[in-house]
Amino acid sequence: MSKGFDAFGTSERIGKRATMEDALLTVAHLEKVKPCDNLLKLGSLNNPEVFDRSLPKDVKSNEKVVGIFGVFDGHGGSLASEFCSQVLPHLLLQQEEKYSNQGVALSNALRTADRLLAIYLDEQYADSREHGSGSTACTVAIEYSTGSKEMKVTCANIGDSRCILLNKDGSAKPLSRDHRPLDVEEASRIRKRNGVINNGRVMSALAVSRALGDFAFKKPHVSAWSTPGNTVSEDLIINTPDITEYVVTSGDSIIVIACDGIWDVFSNEEVASYVLEKQQMLDEKLKTSSTAKKCEIIAEGLTDAAIKRGSADNCSAIVISLAPNSGSSACTIS
Repeated sequence: MSKGFDAFGTSERIGKRATMEDALLTVAHLEKVKPCDNLLKLGSLNNPEVFDRSLPKDVKSNEKVVGIFGVFDGHGGSLASEFCSQVLPHLLLQQEEKYSNQGVALSNALRTADRLLAIYLDEQYADSREHGSGSTACTVAIEYSTGSKEMKVTCANIGDSRCILLNKDGSAKPLSRDHRPLDVEEASRIRKRNGVINNGRVMSALAVSRALGDFAFKKPHVSAWSTPGNTVSEDLIINTPDITEYVVTSGDSIIVIACDGIWDVFSNEEVASYVLEKQQMLDEKLKTSSTAKKCEIIAEGLTDAAIKRGSADNCSAIVISLAPNSGSSACTIS
């Protein structure tokens, strides 16, 4: 009988930035998300939705449980990250594949979130400086059933936020790939569409090659980047996520999702070492504390450590504790 995930903790630090542009998504049980008649009303900075963070209880026999987590790192303001983090769970509930194919469900939901974001910004923030804002989206679905030993993790990533899975042996398995303009595949796509990359930025402006929002780099607005002899007519920034699927094994213990403010100063291996050592220390010193409290302490410690190491960005992280039974692993990236 699969135990799913024990608990999770989060931390958000403004760091050295003037404003906080990150948004986190933590929904332990997708079915607990309440229906919404008008998704364009979500994302409001004055009335954000607060999702139920409690772990599933009284799960029926053979019931499938899906938890959704995500880091949305905004740029050009927080409107895009806030809106997309709010609407994604609702959009996932609308997907026919939400319990059969998390990769397809997440991909479709993220693309729909991008389309709704365009409408949201045009209707409510047309005159705002944040009308051109954008966001990464590193999202993770954790799926398990009370009637199965298998627990599956699906990561859908857009941009340069990152997700890794830690094993008790100290190893770190990447569940996402950074989408930056200097990546060989990303650069090739951008240049084939007559885009220019200068100083690691698309059109000397944007430091990610995939994002939600950033509509100045997507049709129909992208044509404004055209110059005599160089016509730009296709999306330079795309909203297509990379999908990674992984079946959890008995040695896997923790998932870390974080924005680039963490990864700018920590390698995957350094995060694994920090988190696992911190976990061991807390298990010894805080034996009576809950796993959720320990996850929170680890997440807070990681973001604070990134700032001390010199990160100049917002620093946000989600730490998820897994409780898997034995099983075999399988990883695919598309």
